[in-house]
Amino acid sequence: MTGTPQEQLEIVLALCAERRVDAHTLFCTVLTGYAESNFRAEAKHPTDATYGVFQQNPRWWPNARNGTRAQCGDFLDRFARIDRTGDPVVDCWQVQNWTVKGAPTPKTDMAGFLKLANTRNYTNRLPAIPGIISSGRLP
Repeated sequence: MTGTPQEQLEIVLALCAERRVDAHTLFCTVLTGYAESNFRAEAKHPTDATYGVFQQNPRWWPNARNGTRAQCGDFLDRFARIDRTGDPVVDCWQVQNWTVKGAPTPKTDMAGFLKLANTRNYTNRLPAIPGIISSGRLP
């Protein structure tokens, strides 16, 4: 997996356009790529369990090692099956599921969920997403 972060963003935007996703799906897809990896294709979790722009684990994501387009496609497929809340962070969590056993989730403890490092990472990136989408450029 190679390419600049800008090139990875362009892959994500192109696939979203190709699939004609709605605005919320586009927002959440861009948010996930930005929060998980800063759109770095070579991103790898320190445990080597997750890979790529969407930081997918091969145990649950068959395309985890197959590049940004394949990862984005898997994300979009799963996003289409969630029960949307309208909250981009919660909806991203429904697909990415960054909580571990026993940790708070939006369903069990929203206040605790909002304090998790990954949740704060997503939340802190929310303001940048409209500009990334409208310009097609990373900040």
